[in-house]
Amino acid sequence: MARGGGGTRGRREGLDDWRDWLEQMRRSGVRTLRNGKQHFEQLEEHPGGQWIHAVGVLESGKRLCVVFGSPYEPLSGFQAERAIAEAQSLVPRPEIVLFAAFMFDPAASQLLAEKAWPGVDLMRAVIDADLLITDLKKAQPGDDVFWLVGQPEVRLSKTGEDIWQVRVRGFDYYDHQKNEVTSGSIKEVALWLLDSNYDGKSLFPSQIFFPNAQKPKDGWGKLAKTLGAAVDEDLLDWYHGDVSLPFAAGQHRRAAVKVVDRRGVESMVVLPLPEADSG
Repeated sequence: MARGGGGTRGRREGLDDWRDWLEQMRRSGVRTLRNGKQHFEQLEEHPGGQWIHAVGVLESGKRLCVVFGSPYEPLSGFQAERAIAEAQSLVPRPEIVLFAAFMFDPAASQLLAEKAWPGVDLMRAVIDADLLITDLKKAQPGDDVFWLVGQPEVRLSKTGEDIWQVRVRGFDYYDHQKNEVTSGSIKEVALWLLDSNYDGKSLFPSQIFFPNAQKPKDGWGKLAKTLGAAVDEDLLDWYHGDVSLPFAAGQHRRAAVKVVDRRGVESMVVLPLPEADSG
């Protein structure tokens, strides 16, 4: 069994990091987009669970359960699958399953993006890395420790003979005022990156975009100044938008798009590229 619940193992043995995180979540709530914050009417440890750490009710009245990742490894697709299966046996059924971790592996991110449990919102929250080195007992109720992650809304299109293009429309996020998951816009995106030949392990971006940068002082202009490097001014217009340059499918036949919102919170989506003869 794992210390913290990651990987292919349970979560009861070893360090009790997640209990400290639960206490902090109970005190501080979860930071949402546009400076919103969700607090809890009730949030308690789920003593009988193997993968579910806590159950509770948001101040909005929605029932939820919470799954924490490990301090030592990304929350995995295996853990996400097992947690969803366990949550499906809860009575009453939760309306939200909140996964909180320092990192999510690609399989977990993709599983949650595909909405593996129709009718239930599967949400991700990034835990501030300071919790790995900070005494939680000193944390204040208003500290921003858990940041809700938006799910990128990306469209893939074919533009030629095995030539592809992606468009970033924004991302879905939890609107704390409407109490529902809704679509954001490209205006909330600070930066997005495209790996046109994603190997399933590491992101190697071939195109990088600053869609809301004020040319020439922001975005690539600011980066060039910081690095002391020259930037081809003729290409800058290409890298300020929401549509990628066309690219050929690589050997892995997968593209990955990572989106960074205005808070600096990252989220990624993987896009399989259909075989050329499948249209």
